Amino acid sequence: MRLAVLLALAFAAASAVAQESTALARDVRSLLSQRCFACHGPATAKSSLRLDRREDALRGGKSGVPGVVPGEPERSELVRRVRASDAEERMPPIGEHAPLDAEEVALLERWIEAGAPDAGHWSFAPLAEVAVPPPSARARGPIDAFVEEELQRQGYSLAPPAPRGELLRRLSLDLIGLPPTPDELARFVADPAPEALEREVDRLLASPHFGERAALPWLDLARYADTNGFSIDDHRDMWAWRDGLIDALNENQPYPRFVLEQLAGDLLPDADERTRLSTGFLRNSMSTHEGGTLPEEYRVIYLADKVDAVATSFLGLTLRCAQCHDHKYDPLSQEDYYRFYAFFDRAIEPGMGGENGNAEPHLQVRSPLVDPERVQREARERIATLERYRLHPPELVELRARWIEEQRQRIAPPEDAAVELVLPQWIWAEKNPTSVRFERAIELAGDLRALRLQLACDNRARVLWNGVELARSDDWQRPLTVELPLAAESTSGMLVVHAENQGGPAGLVALLELERASGVERLPSDASWAAFDGAGERLATQVIAAHGEAPWGRVLPLPDEALAAALHAAQPSDAQWRVLNAAHAAVEPRWKGHGYALASEIASLRATAESGRVSTMVMGEEPSPRTTYVLLRGQYDQPDRTRPVEPGVPEAVFAWDRSLPRDRLGLARWIADLANPLAPRVAVNRLWQMMFGAGLVATSNDFGAQGALPSHPELLDFLAARFLASGGDTKALLREIALSATYAQSSHLREEHLARDPANRWLSRGVRRRLDAELLRDQALFLGGLLDLRLGGASVFPTQPEGLWQELSHFGHPAAFTAQAQYPSVGTDRFRRSLYTFWKRTAPPPSLLAFDAPTREVCVAYRARTNTPLQALVALNDPEHVEAARGFAQRAMSAEEGTAERVRWMFAAATARPPSARELERLVALHEHARLELSHRPEDALALVASTLLNLDETLTQH
Repeated sequence: MRLAVLLALAFAAASAVAQESTALARDVRSLLSQRCFACHGPATAKSSLRLDRREDALRGGKSGVPGVVPGEPERSELVRRVRASDAEERMPPIGEHAPLDAEEVALLERWIEAGAPDAGHWSFAPLAEVAVPPPSARARGPIDAFVEEELQRQGYSLAPPAPRGELLRRLSLDLIGLPPTPDELARFVADPAPEALEREVDRLLASPHFGERAALPWLDLARYADTNGFSIDDHRDMWAWRDGLIDALNENQPYPRFVLEQLAGDLLPDADERTRLSTGFLRNSMSTHEGGTLPEEYRVIYLADKVDAVATSFLGLTLRCAQCHDHKYDPLSQEDYYRFYAFFDRAIEPGMGGENGNAEPHLQVRSPLVDPERVQREARERIATLERYRLHPPELVELRARWIEEQRQRIAPPEDAAVELVLPQWIWAEKNPTSVRFERAIELAGDLRALRLQLACDNRARVLWNGVELARSDDWQRPLTVELPLAAESTSGMLVVHAENQGGPAGLVALLELERASGVERLPSDASWAAFDGAGERLATQVIAAHGEAPWGRVLPLPDEALAAALHAAQPSDAQWRVLNAAHAAVEPRWKGHGYALASEIASLRATAESGRVSTMVMGEEPSPRTTYVLLRGQYDQPDRTRPVEPGVPEAVFAWDRSLPRDRLGLARWIADLANPLAPRVAVNRLWQMMFGAGLVATSNDFGAQGALPSHPELLDFLAARFLASGGDTKALLREIALSATYAQSSHLREEHLARDPANRWLSRGVRRRLDAELLRDQALFLGGLLDLRLGGASVFPTQPEGLWQELSHFGHPAAFTAQAQYPSVGTDRFRRSLYTFWKRTAPPPSLLAFDAPTREVCVAYRARTNTPLQALVALNDPEHVEAARGFAQRAMSAEEGTAERVRWMFAAATARPPSARELERLVALHEHARLELSHRPEDALALVASTLLNLDETLTQH
């Protein structure tokens, strides 16, 4: 027994020494990375000295003097140089970095005295087998034991528990993104049983709204948006991927399986619609189809974005820093970058595509969250909304009114005031195909010398002769003259003019000339098609069949009588407004672009309304894999043909399993490998960040040498190992965090915190942070009784400043791009949860952008938190927040009688605690003052109090 005790003590002592040595090496490596690697690291070795590798540091530089002599700091050149007073001798050089302070020099000396141990970079090292420290009476589990151990080292102890109402509000906001209801608060506060907390945590984790809250950081990582980005930034559909993400999180999909499906769901042996849908994570890259785009250049840009997203999201690596040269701080070479890049270089990725929609490859899928009937109903409702805006667009009605007035002076009313308006069915048909095709068989016999076609259109058209495309025309450019090749043996040919038309009226002018010995013959005559002269002037504006319901080649002019009647109608009907809009579009490009863009949106929605399915972009592999080369300086057109690379990974991170296939599925399995030490650390850190606002590693995007060291390394490794052992059970880990005494601490700030731990690195108190943009808006709408809690579905369009998109977009461009003007949703769609808001990359919702929501143009692992006057203006004056305050007041009036009781009810709902006597007195006084000032609108007095409560620091923060 005595021997066993001695062995246990010896083992514990040895373990403590090993942990101390590892921690010392980790701290020194971080110091050297921050202060020395820029000149003496992987990418640069001035004076032939590298400090990122132990053997190089021992050898020293070109002077031959050892940089480090283990056990002898006084003989180590590194110590001498950082202590030097001579400006020529001191390192880091004056002007480049501040000198090391006494504590940092002491750290170097202590490390050298200990033998200069080298544990490698901490995040690449295998997960340490750490013993749980002895718990205190306050501790509820291993998390608290590790935190308390570090707090004791720092001279702290855990703060007292948070009040129960405050704790439930904290849990509810962290786990489902919504505050608790008054009934939920009352029930929890009144139940002191220890298991009451467990019941609440389990209830929140089981809520369907958990997936919505947990999806928010993944939307930032995945660059999720509803537009393509870059300059045009037109509409795409990816919301089915967002629904799949929410569903996977609600179902607590094991993390390894989640990784496999997001990165390689199309390559799985059991691949199906759902797993293919999951690969939208990679297809959320921006894309373009702008004129002048070089497809290969942008294909490389898209693939580089995928590399960055995967490396940041799953590995916490700044791998993008090795795209042009070796990483300056981490052991990541340029070859490593392009080996990783090669996994995606084999994917189908059009460099140019996705105009007004999704680029190939894409699927028509059902939402994993929403039944098809609801999808169809909501598509029909949006069509009705867009049709109203199509008829009367707010940004163009004044322009139209001026034009109508001008035309009334020019065009007299019809003689028959009761003229019947008859618009041909094909102009306004509901089918909305996007093109019309004119075909003509040509007899080539006889004395034919030449055959040519003159063509112009106000949209786009292609000319095909015997199945071969000869020319394209667009946007009323100068007319094309196309010579049709004549083969001696041919006696006939087929001419096709394929005109694109996005659902509205369009014009096509074409003239076929047959040159014979006897003269020039024009087909068809001006009576059947419109003609133009050789200088390109249009002789007539006419409307072609837009939907293929008229015979091929039929041309119908807009009835002059109908236009005159519409111009002089006292109150035009919808049909007459369409006549006016069509006539105005013929002379006003903004009207034309507006109509075509909405027609394209409506056509896409109509397909969804009919099928209950929606298009979404997915991954697919090229049938023949490309050869990937290192690109010199990262330039798409400078492949180094002497440096081909095969798909692979940075071996310094974790060795590649040779049994894995060299494709995306192999990469996903490598990331999800139970022996991979980096991926579980990154995953656990992100979940910790979700609950505490910051990870145990503060730089959740960078687990490399320039990133922050973990505040509690043993705790991070313990949780990562437990996460792996559970099979990647996300909800189990969040439950453990939520039930810890560390999480339940009061956030009350004490003087010693400000002096020694202002950022709460050591977790000596509960976290206090401003709510993320989406949670802040959702909370206001929830308290106002306005929030629509439907799960999933298409993105919606809450109210935004009028004209914002038009100012920042290509609105009015004759090419008619979608998503260039914002048309607000109607009904409760305006008050859906914020993660369902339509996200336009070049103009994100300004009320969310003000609170630091990202643009979603690149992968974002954590959001900055700023504090600006704009935020107060949004929370006070944004129309949604004003409506929320009114709704909050209405709820109080329905719930309570009397001003004091109503104020008390609102205060508790907003802050999860009752007001003090002083707070209640001041708020009641505010109400009375407002009631006198607003005597003609007394109900607004309570709304003013509600707005005040919604703007309290207690309401706007998580604490």
